[in-house]
Amino acid sequence: MRILIPVILFASFIFTGCSSSILCFQLISTEPLNEETTMTFQNESCLIEFDFWGNHGDPGFVIHNTSDVNLELNLDSCFYISNGDMYDLFLQREYTSSASSTRSLSSTATIADRLKQSTQSFYNLSGGAVASQSASATNENSSERGVIQKEKMRLIVTPGAKRSVSEYSILNKTFRYCNLQRNPYKKTSNEMSKSLEFSPDDSPLLFSIVVNYSTANKTFTETFDFYISRIENLKNEDVETRITEDECGTKLWDYYTELKDLGEKKFYIKYVIKN
Repeated sequence: MRILIPVILFASFIFTGCSSSILCFQLISTEPLNEETTMTFQNESCLIEFDFWGNHGDPGFVIHNTSDVNLELNLDSCFYISNGDMYDLFLQREYTSSASSTRSLSSTATIADRLKQSTQSFYNLSGGAVASQSASATNENSSERGVIQKEKMRLIVTPGAKRSVSEYSILNKTFRYCNLQRNPYKKTSNEMSKSLEFSPDDSPLLFSIVVNYSTANKTFTETFDFYISRIENLKNEDVETRITEDECGTKLWDYYTELKDLGEKKFYIKYVIKN
């Protein structure tokens, strides 16, 4: 065995090296579709903020109540729209929480009490004595209670408070174009490009977030429209940063990496290529 272990490890190293892969990032930029749409919207009643940054993009929002009366977020009238397909933000879900309790009453045989101290302990008794000890009578009562909570279609936001809403991703997979360089580590040829630019007319994705809320006996609907404006395939070092010190400036024994925040109007999708 002492001879086989190094051989196996060496073989494992060879096969692992042959199938190695590299992590890449597709960076996707968005822009508002019109002048009315911004990443931060504010009026006399509320402040609505968007931040798409994250894996696959998050089209959710945060709504702040900036007034002095309660604000009601009407989830049943809030939607996410992707290339014309509409998705509800109120999904009518039910959540079940359960609690169980068990009460056990045992009447054990008293054979151990009858044995003298010089007798063997319980774990060393003969087969007959163990059988007698195991023949204890047990009464067990079990009960389980479930509480069902239904998702609320309307959420109250008190003055000075905020609510976060997040349900979907902007994209589930990366874009592939014949003239878009898939491997960012390779040298780009004349026929290939590392990035592609889009206008609202030729963008691969138009998406909207519809927010409906009520305050002071009035109901408002705000619609925010965006489009994908740029796609770029990047090396992982273009998106990740190496951390070598802690928050106090002390050098770390070993570094770790964090994702850079490249902006609230951008998001990324991780993908892997073969080396």
